[in-house]
Amino acid sequence: MDKASIEIKEKVEVIERGHLLSSFVQLAKLRVTFFVALSSFFGYIFFDGFSHQALLVASGVFLTAVASSAINQYQERKYDKLMTRTRQRPLPSNKLRKEEALIFIIFSGLLGIFLLGLTFNFTAVGLAVFSIIWYNLVYTPLKRKTAFAVLPGALLGAIPPVIGWTVAGGDVFSPKILFIAILFFLFQIPHFWFLFLIYNDDYKQAGYPTLKDTLTISQIGRISFVWIVCLAIVAVAEPFFFVNNPLFLAVIFGMSLILIWKNKFLLNLEEANETNSYRIAFRTLNIYVLMVVVLLTIEKIISN
Repeated sequence: MDKASIEIKEKVEVIERGHLLSSFVQLAKLRVTFFVALSSFFGYIFFDGFSHQALLVASGVFLTAVASSAINQYQERKYDKLMTRTRQRPLPSNKLRKEEALIFIIFSGLLGIFLLGLTFNFTAVGLAVFSIIWYNLVYTPLKRKTAFAVLPGALLGAIPPVIGWTVAGGDVFSPKILFIAILFFLFQIPHFWFLFLIYNDDYKQAGYPTLKDTLTISQIGRISFVWIVCLAIVAVAEPFFFVNNPLFLAVIFGMSLILIWKNKFLLNLEEANETNSYRIAFRTLNIYVLMVVVLLTIEKIISN
């Protein structure tokens, strides 16, 4: 083989490795799984402040979440092919072979469980395994049967902070961490609710039951607003468990009022611009929860 042929072959191999890496990144859903890992990191800090073990917990939760996400895409690859939003994912677009996806799932899942096992906290390991089972064997099949699968699915958002808390030495049934879990649970419901509404037509095209099949636009708007108000109330009560600085209390209270005010339009949804309304609500909700948790974490670190 001449030098030119060798160079071409090497370039092709580099491109293929790049495509493979890109496919694995897509399979991991980094934006979602990073936030899951972050919530476990927050749970650890809420109990014991920062330590290197918090990073170990976050890494283990991240990898188990990555495995769970990849399993989900493997399960739904035929349906993903029917939706505009998901048809370019690695499996439905054939950028990644099923065998490669399975190897990725096994590797990330086992490594994640191993890292959590290094904490010698079997409650944390058990919760991580339970999350994978609940997401892939309960929530994922349930989405094909009812648009309200988001309710049991929201339980998944409550578990990561509990994992961090227990590894730090906290009691899994402590009112403090249960309150944090409720905050994340309440956040997950409108978070996924709005996501499904934004891509309503896509989901319907793939044969999923949608919220609009059951509820009117005005009902969807009112229920969404109630969930957001409940979330804001819990977030305002949260600092009384964790915060000593009145400035942080005032800031979170102000943010909660802004969240409610910004989303009051949900009470008067109009069909002509409902999708844009869902996008606005989705964005403000995510920013709000992230800021609340970051503020609580900063206050915890400062007060230690």
